[in-house]
Amino acid sequence: MLQRLSFLKIILILKYAYQFAEADKYTVAAPMWNLSIPPIFKAYIDYITVSGITFKYTEQGFKKENFGDKLKQGLSRKLTIPPFI
Repeated sequence: MLQRLSFLKIILILKYAYQFAEADKYTVAAPMWNLSIPPIFKAYIDYITVSGITFKYTEQGFKKENFGDKLKQGLSRKLTIPPFI
């Protein structure tokens, strides 16, 4: 039973990695939380970072796939404006 659950988790993770690799364009809109990104977005990045799908190992080290042309990013943070006196 434990092996079956582990297998299902692997399939789910690979689903997200292949979905990311096959997309035509990416749009990321995430808030800034304590000078970082939200934990759920960090978990998604961990899921899609799979050797052989989003990057490859070579003899010179790892080689990332070029997703930069397809990525649009937006990060936001709260802006506090002091009241006028």
